[in-house]
Amino acid sequence: MLQKTEKGRQEVATRTHGLRQAARSVLLMIDGKRSEAELRALMPPALAQELDRLLQEGFVANEAAAPAPAAPTPAPPQPAAADPLQKRMEAARAVTEALGPQGDHLALRIERCKTAQELQDALFFAYQVMGDLGRSRQAQAFAERFQIKL
Repeated sequence: MLQKTEKGRQEVATRTHGLRQAARSVLLMIDGKRSEAELRALMPPALAQELDRLLQEGFVANEAAAPAPAAPTPAPPQPAAADPLQKRMEAARAVTEALGPQGDHLALRIERCKTAQELQDALFFAYQVMGDLGRSRQAQAFAERFQIKL
């Protein structure tokens, strides 16, 4: 399983090392649950090169399958709000407020959801990313605001 190293977590939180956006996107995909092969299968060749760079420069490590920090299990789908577009836009704004520029890709993912299930999955993923970035209070408030079952 691929894991962020301390250097990688520091970059996600503070942009200390000034990685390019493509490298940061790859870094955010690393959740400690997927193997290197699984991640490579999800990305185009250009991003696979960024993964190679992150491995070489010590932002990411290929760890033996160790228990990952306890993450919430996905909640069953919930009914969409009366106005799904409004819920998507509110959630996208909340992600941007909580994460700043780091949340741009998540906000876009939320805005592009076409079904209630896609939206629930995207909201849960945003909650997990907030937690992974050390923003526990914001993650909890986000989960409560958008009724994400943990």
